Amino acid sequence: MRGRAQRRADMAAMKKRVRLYHCFPTIEKQPWNEKRIGKLATTPAPCSCSMCGNRRKHEGPTAKERLER
Repeated sequence: MRGRAQRRADMAAMKKRVRLYHCFPTIEKQPWNEKRIGKLATTPAPCSCSMCGNRRKHEGPTAKERLER
C-alpha cells in the first residue's frame, strides 16, 4: 500500500515530466498554471481531437474489429 508521501512524490514527478514534454505554451500561446499542469499530468489525452483522442471515434472500427463482425 502506498502512502501519502509516495503519492505526492509520484505526482510531482508527473508534473515535472509534463513541463518538460508538452509544448503547449508555444503552440496555444497560453500561460502555464498549476491547474493546467495538474490536468495534463492526470489526463492521458489533453483533448479529444483526431490527433489526441480515440482513433475509433474518428476513423471507425479497427481491422481486427471488422474481421470479428
